[in-house]
Amino acid sequence: MLIIPGSNGDLAVKLSKFLKVPLTIIEIEKLKNGEKYLRIGESVEGEEVYIVNTFYPNPDEIALENIYIADTVINYGAKKVYGIFPYIAYSRRGWRLIKGEAMQLKILEKLIYDYYDAVYTIDFYGDMEVNNISAMDLISNYFLENYEYENLIVIGPDEESARWIPNIADALDADYHIMKKIRIDAENVVITSAPGDLKNRDVLIVDDIISTGATSVQAVKKVKSAGARRVVVASTHALIDRKGVVNMHIAGADDIFATNTVLSPVTRIEVAELLTPIISTGNPQ
Repeated sequence: MLIIPGSNGDLAVKLSKFLKVPLTIIEIEKLKNGEKYLRIGESVEGEEVYIVNTFYPNPDEIALENIYIADTVINYGAKKVYGIFPYIAYSRRGWRLIKGEAMQLKILEKLIYDYYDAVYTIDFYGDMEVNNISAMDLISNYFLENYEYENLIVIGPDEESARWIPNIADALDADYHIMKKIRIDAENVVITSAPGDLKNRDVLIVDDIISTGATSVQAVKKVKSAGARRVVVASTHALIDRKGVVNMHIAGADDIFATNTVLSPVTRIEVAELLTPIISTGNPQ
């Protein structure tokens, strides 16, 4: 087996160490004219190749880069090609809400499966064929081990979160509540269906993706206005920058943490342990 990192393939280093498999040499250089130079530095003939590359930042650029790498190793005789993409962009772009919109996720799916035998990702809830691995147990374990809490309630900021919130609440022996979200535009949302009185209660808000932080900010404001004592926000994929983190603290969040599917100011949880079994078996399904 071979592990090849892309430009956003930091996680490949951790996988390499855990599996005691050297990283395959790859040269990727972005030229001044905007093009990319790419070269695989050793033989891949007859090998099962695992390409590790997360789709943030620069998702469009990384999508094409993943195709370049896969096509190159196939041309040089790779037996199988697997994508280890911890975060995949466009999860909400697999359908049309308004006439004329592009369905980028479906386009991306066609491109990927022209070259990849299988794709593995973490907490992906879009309309695309992938092998999806949940990091929600890691989030609940991290919270359990690092925070003291009283009378906890776990909050989902929108209807989508009903997929994971009950399990996290069960793991933490806590109540839970699912809010509803109305999206105004790409940057603004309205959160409704807030829980009742939260006086002297600790709150854990868990989302799969924090992009701009708008949803989390509104959710934090709602629970604080309901009397929450302490508020912690957690996410698998944190795409927010430092400004977004500051805005969440201003809204009332006491702490924020996320996994390292994407490197961010709030990255704390290692997900390599979720991915190593896929590679170590040497026989992904």
